[in-house]
Amino acid sequence: MRSTFIARQAGRVGARWWAAVCLAQLLSGCAVYHSQTLPTQPDWAGQTRALNSDFSKVVLPGPAPASTAGGKAFSGVQLASLAVLNNPDLRALRASKRVTQAQAVVAGMLPPLQASASMDRVDHPGPGVSNGHAYGLSYSSGALLTHKDRKNAEQHHVDQIALALLWQEWQVAQKARLLYSQWQADTEKLTFLQQAYDPHYCSNIKTAANDGDMAPATADAEQADCADSETRIVSIKSDLQSEKAQLYALLGLSPDADLALSRQPFSPSALNHDQALQAVKKIAQQRPDLLALKKGYESQDATLRADILSQVPNITVGLSRSVDTGGVKSTGISLDLPFFTGIKKKIAVDRATRDALRNEYQARIDQADMEARSLIEKRALLFSEFKKMQQRKAGLAALFNKEKQAASQGDIDPVSYFQLRKTLRDVGLNITEVGLNLAKVDISLTTILGMPLHDGKANSVGVGES
Repeated sequence: MRSTFIARQAGRVGARWWAAVCLAQLLSGCAVYHSQTLPTQPDWAGQTRALNSDFSKVVLPGPAPASTAGGKAFSGVQLASLAVLNNPDLRALRASKRVTQAQAVVAGMLPPLQASASMDRVDHPGPGVSNGHAYGLSYSSGALLTHKDRKNAEQHHVDQIALALLWQEWQVAQKARLLYSQWQADTEKLTFLQQAYDPHYCSNIKTAANDGDMAPATADAEQADCADSETRIVSIKSDLQSEKAQLYALLGLSPDADLALSRQPFSPSALNHDQALQAVKKIAQQRPDLLALKKGYESQDATLRADILSQVPNITVGLSRSVDTGGVKSTGISLDLPFFTGIKKKIAVDRATRDALRNEYQARIDQADMEARSLIEKRALLFSEFKKMQQRKAGLAALFNKEKQAASQGDIDPVSYFQLRKTLRDVGLNITEVGLNLAKVDISLTTILGMPLHDGKANSVGVGES
C-alpha cells in the first residue's frame, strides 16, 4: 500500500513539474504590452542635413542622383530621391507594409496540431474511486491540403503591397521633379521680367508724353506693359514661394529650414522615336503599378485554387486517451467528415473577382500604352518648337546687343530700344514655357515607361535636372 501511495505522489509531482514547464514555455513566447502615446507636434526635419540621403536605397527610373555630400544646392534628381526617402506619407505606407509582411509570416506557418486535456476531480474519494483525466491530439487535413496555395496567395499579396508602395515612391519622385522644373522655369521667367522692367523708364513715361517725346497711344501702351510686368513679377514671386512650400512638405522639412536649389540650363536632346516605341511594348514589365496588379491577380488565382481544393471534405483525425474515475482506461479515435460547407458560393465569388482583376489589368495596360504614345508624339512637336524658338532667340539677342550699344550712344530712341528688349523678354518667356512643358513630358514619360529616355545621360529629364 505504501509503495502505491508513494508512486501516486511521485506521479502528481511529475505532472505538476511538466505543467510548470509547459506554462513557462507558453509565457516565454508571449508578447508584452507597451503603451504608446500619439504625437502632438510636427515631426519635421530641422535642416536639410538631417534628411536621409542614402540614395542606394532608392529605386527610380531615370538618371542616378549625385551624392549630396558637400553640396549646398540640390538638383531635381537629388530632390526626387530625397523626397522618396523622407516623405511622411511614404513612411506611413512603409509601416503598413510591415503589417502585411507579418500577416504573410503567419499564413506561411503549417496548420497547428490541436491538443486537448481534461480532468475529473472526485469530491468524495473512496475505495476504487480516483480522479479521472483525458488527453488527446487531433489534426485537420483540409488546412494542410490548401496550405501551399494559401501561402502563395499571401506572398503574392505582400509582393503586391511592395510594388504598390514602389509606384507611390515613383509618384512622389515625379512630383518632386515637376515642382523643381516649375521652380526652375519660374526663376528664369522672373529673371527675364526683371531684366526687361526698368522702373525709371516706366516712371518717366507720363512725363515723356506730356513733353511730346512720346505719342499718347504709345505712352498708354507702355504704361499698360509696365503695370503688367509689375503684376507678373509679384505673381511669379508668389508662385516660387508656393513651390518651395510644397517641396518642404514633400521632403518632410521644417518651414524654417534652408533649402537651396541649383539652377542649371535646360538643353533637351532629341528622343529616338523607335527606341521609345520599343519601350512602350515593355511597360508591363517595367511599371510597378502594373506589376502590382499582376501580383494581385496571382494572389486571387491562388486563393481560387485553395478554395477549389477546399471542396475535398475536411477530414479531422483525433486520437484520445482517458481514465475515468473508476480507473477504467480507454483509447479513442475520432473522425470529423463535414459536408455541404457552402464553398461553391465562395468559389463563384473568387472567379468573378479574378475576372475583374484581369479586366482591370488589361485596361491599365491599354491606358498606359495610349498615354505613352500620345506623350511621345507631343514631345516631338514640343522639341521641334523649342529648337525653332532657340534659333529666333539667338538672332534677337544678337540684334539686341547692337541696339543696346546704339542706345547708349544716343543713336536710337529709347522707345525702340525698350520695344526690342520687351520682344526679347517675351521670346525668353515663351521658350521657358515650352521648355517647361517639354520637361513635364519627359518626366511623365520616364515614369510611365519605367525607364530613362536618354540612356541615363545628364540633363535628360526636367529643366536643368542634371
